[in-house]
Amino acid sequence: MQFDALSADDRAVASMLGVTLLLGTAVVGAAVVGAFVLDVGSTSASSSVSGETQASQAPQVQWELQNGSDGVTLQHVAGEHVDPSEVRVVGTLESDSAGMSLDDPSLFGDGTISAGDEATIDESRLSRDAGTVALIWTSPDGSQSAVIGDHEYDLR
Repeated sequence: MQFDALSADDRAVASMLGVTLLLGTAVVGAAVVGAFVLDVGSTSASSSVSGETQASQAPQVQWELQNGSDGVTLQHVAGEHVDPSEVRVVGTLESDSAGMSLDDPSLFGDGTISAGDEATIDESRLSRDAGTVALIWTSPDGSQSAVIGDHEYDLR
């Protein structure tokens, strides 16, 4: 088997191919770095309300829900402040209490809920001696919701 020597034309093609590959790699690299720097593709949605930016994500909060002597106790243990009007209580509740928000006067009222705050869902609002209670956060515009706490209670 005999190999022919490369002609001058073949060397020009190889050189052009190398430059093209190098340039393509540089462009792709710059695009990846730019995407990270500009945070393109971020999952956090925000909306502008009267000049202020308001996040549309559930608050990062730790709740402790436990059986109490007179109902189910909700305690904000740690995390972000919570707007009580954005959180509803659902589960095994009497029909007039189903879907009540945490700003209900019998719970937290109108103020912001922060670590250490506590309220009790009175047993008269629970429809059975055993069941489930969940806290559902809903964004101010109603486009998103998330379960931010749940508890299976047994008051027997």
